[in-house]
Amino acid sequence: MRTILSTFILLAIVGVLIADGVGMYNAHREAVTFSAKAAREAAQTYVDTRGNDDAVHREIQGMATNEGVELTDVSFHKGTTRWYQVSIKVRSGGILLKHVPYVRDLTVQESTSVQHF
Repeated sequence: MRTILSTFILLAIVGVLIADGVGMYNAHREAVTFSAKAAREAAQTYVDTRGNDDAVHREIQGMATNEGVELTDVSFHKGTTRWYQVSIKVRSGGILLKHVPYVRDLTVQESTSVQHF
């Protein structure tokens, strides 16, 4: 009986950890996809508004709010070419690891994308 109970508990813990891993992977995919989309939108908005940087920040912040991601940086760079760089953070929707104090920060997925125009 003890072996069956131990096996059941072990399988439950492994199942929860697998679910957390899948949640972290999904957060990573969402971060990469959203940052690329936001960088493209930032460049397009900049061109459409003829250089209105405030409109770009409002547009990207609105997108981040709608998607539920944390916008960490939107920056315009001008050199030999122009580009926007967008950085975001996405929190994993896991089951267990998001409640463990020292591991919680490791479940946050970050992504930075650049769009040249």
